[in-house]
Amino acid sequence: MGSDSITWAEDMTIAQITLTVEESKRLIAEGVKNHPYVNKVLKKGSILFKGGSTVCKVSEIITKQKLELCGIITCRGTVINMGMDYSMPHISLYENYKLKNIDSIFMETALKMTDKDLVICGANAIDNHGNAAMMVGNLSGGDTSYALNTWYGEGVPILIPVGYEKLVPNNINEIIKKTGRKKKSYSLGMSVGLVPLIGEIITEVEAISYISGLESYVIGSGGLGAAKGSLTLDVVGEKSLVKDFVEYIMSLKSDESDSNDDYTECEAICKFCIEHIGCIHKRKGKEVIK
Repeated sequence: MGSDSITWAEDMTIAQITLTVEESKRLIAEGVKNHPYVNKVLKKGSILFKGGSTVCKVSEIITKQKLELCGIITCRGTVINMGMDYSMPHISLYENYKLKNIDSIFMETALKMTDKDLVICGANAIDNHGNAAMMVGNLSGGDTSYALNTWYGEGVPILIPVGYEKLVPNNINEIIKKTGRKKKSYSLGMSVGLVPLIGEIITEVEAISYISGLESYVIGSGGLGAAKGSLTLDVVGEKSLVKDFVEYIMSLKSDESDSNDDYTECEAICKFCIEHIGCIHKRKGKEVIK
């Protein structure tokens, strides 16, 4: 992830940009859209969208249609979106430029995918070693874990669009050894474990490269107010290309469309309590489901 070194030439300059979390998601989505493999698969294969808020934005950019969120993270912790519109897909397949809801036939679809297709799957964590992982809140991670093994075994390419807001310290492979759903006595929301993801990770840095051909590196993160969780990067390249990219970033910032705000958090006691372990919010309900 990112450039280890940048070759400096005479006609080069640097632009410093700051992106909010939502702006990063839109940037990454545009980067995925410009990925050469995406363009190839759109013509002859199918794209499966699986994941969270960033993948929702990718779907919106590529297919012009949004996805619904299932598991979400809020101030109350790792919770379920009770406001899901089940007429909209949570997992979808894009084939022949048509989007199909495959929530009810996910595994059936997953087993049919080949190396001519593509999976776009979100992550909850990345590290500096090139590893990625997603959270799972129910036994075995549902069908997703089985699907991942199928895709790995069949050589189905996987793109993992994820912002640097998900960067975690330490090696994810070591973290997975220590964590686990059933190891936790208390959890703000459902207790989760981690399932490793293997594929091409596309952060803001890779997205900038796919969009503009420019190199970039992160120089800081954080902010106040609406800029909480923001990322600040230096973008390096030929002056004309950098100028064009800055204009693109300004147009990105003028786009007021923020998605993924339509959700209703689960609260005890709800129909999911019986399968979610460790949730301390259950204690505030009228009864505890065991």
